[in-house]
Amino acid sequence: MKRDFVVRLFALAIIAILLYRFGIVPITRESARDWTKGLVSDNGIYDVIVVGEEPEGISAATASARAGARTLLVAEGKGLGGSVSKSLAVDMEASYGPGGEALNKGFYGEISRRIGTPFVIDNYIRTVEDIVKKQKSLDVIYSAGIVSPIFEGMAIKGVNIKLDGEERSFYGKRFIDATVDGILLKMCNVPCFKGSEDLNMPDSYMPVRLNFMLRGVEAEGVPQIQNRINSIVSRYRLSYIDSDVRNIAIIPQGGGRAVMEGIRVLNVDVSDPEALKVAYDGAVQEAVSLTRFLKEETPELKGIEFEAPARELLVKESVHFMGEYVLEVKDILENRDFPNKGFVCSRPVDAGKFAGKGTYVVGKPVQYSVPLGSLVPLKTDNLMMVGRKASYSSLASSSAGGFAAGISAGQSAGIVSVYSIINNYTPREVANEKDADKVSELQGILRAEGAYLPDIKEENPLKSSWAYPSIIQLASLGLISGGEANNYLLQKDATQNELVTLLINGIFRLAPDRYSLELDSLLRRYASESKLTGEMAAAILLSLHNEAAEGGAAYEKARDKGYIDGFMNSRLSDEGILKIEDVFYLADYAIREYTGKGILS
Repeated sequence: MKRDFVVRLFALAIIAILLYRFGIVPITRESARDWTKGLVSDNGIYDVIVVGEEPEGISAATASARAGARTLLVAEGKGLGGSVSKSLAVDMEASYGPGGEALNKGFYGEISRRIGTPFVIDNYIRTVEDIVKKQKSLDVIYSAGIVSPIFEGMAIKGVNIKLDGEERSFYGKRFIDATVDGILLKMCNVPCFKGSEDLNMPDSYMPVRLNFMLRGVEAEGVPQIQNRINSIVSRYRLSYIDSDVRNIAIIPQGGGRAVMEGIRVLNVDVSDPEALKVAYDGAVQEAVSLTRFLKEETPELKGIEFEAPARELLVKESVHFMGEYVLEVKDILENRDFPNKGFVCSRPVDAGKFAGKGTYVVGKPVQYSVPLGSLVPLKTDNLMMVGRKASYSSLASSSAGGFAAGISAGQSAGIVSVYSIINNYTPREVANEKDADKVSELQGILRAEGAYLPDIKEENPLKSSWAYPSIIQLASLGLISGGEANNYLLQKDATQNELVTLLINGIFRLAPDRYSLELDSLLRRYASESKLTGEMAAAILLSLHNEAAEGGAAYEKARDKGYIDGFMNSRLSDEGILKIEDVFYLADYAIREYTGKGILS
């Protein structure tokens, strides 16, 4: 009797689950799409045209099509692999929130669940091809080259595309550039800057990477070797002068094959095709040499062979396009929550491109949001952009420009494009909407369509420090490193070298017209690991202005000249040892006073 009751109870539970899964959920999803009922597609005109088959492009096109919009995905290649195929890009790890929850859900979560772990490239391609194929209102054209945009005033209305040797015109209401380097954005003359030009270092880019395929890998042994492979590699001698090997990862692909990550090439001008070719050839040489080393030094990898390099280098930074809002390091480190947000992220700000073969993490947020304004380019209407080229500062892009973030951005861009059509707004007007009810309506739609947009309440714990404004100012220039723990060693005794280095690099990045070799020489004569006293700090500040102390009284003169302000004077003495927090304040104040520019607008 009791057993029959348990069986009936179990059966009722199964029925309830099935009813929820196939009854309630579809009804809920259908009602969530009430917002699309005003969508009317015109014959011969697409609602949304997405250019680029990168993961963020597939996400944008799928989101648009699922909302009922007639959508066209323009693929440059013969398939939908994009960088995943060409560069063997397998780092799709999500950002995680304060509770360990994945911040990239929606379309990212859908493909992640279907692909599983490890990330297998063939599974990814099959998954996205299957998803795209099932979207009835989504067309795809392959091996397509963008020739030129078609304008009506300041609004893009179509694109001329070279297809099968012929030029054809495709018209649409909204466009999304999901190409790696912003092909359509460039043709629309959207303002942009390259590399770290916003820090006055246009030829400084994040290191490029070469992933490569191995064969003869015993997948079951990979987890054991993964934990110690980097200590083994520390004994490896580089064969190419500009290469670096770090954070080695082996990602099994099935059939004894695996992708290996970890080779970087530094100091590459990615705007120069010849420089990229030289870097590629050097990295391939390094990959062959590294494979031979691991084969000889690691018993678990004795059967591996170098199979092939990726067809292209993985370029993490090239051009940054200007949008309605430029995401800054300050926004990231302050865990900013924008009302009209498109996605959330928590990756650290990485300034390793300034550290040679070292690491240099400026800081790590708990979680922060990226506003829709960063996805809407200046000048051209009816156009959105997604991926690492979107409107982020060069340092902010190291956090907000990852693959998982791009997929989340793509999903929101696809939905916003459709929403703007239905409500007869431009994407620019949507991004700049101030009406709280309308902003709330769109946020609700984005959430209903799968975007994860939590309310963010976390503050930077350093906000209680008196030196916090200076920390944020200097971090925005990539001048200081707190690591992922955000430990800036504020109470550490400072050295002369630390103040000198901040002043030289800060002036160069903020106002290169005020920097000179003479200035550099004047300051560097004080660069030493000696403890920094108030008197010596004053002498350094006087040298910045090409002045000298009279009678050895540097502190009094610097104070009287205003190089040490009243607040700092109340904290210092001429003989006391300064702390790092004092140096941050002095450097921040001196850089702004000397250049006449604010670090942050």
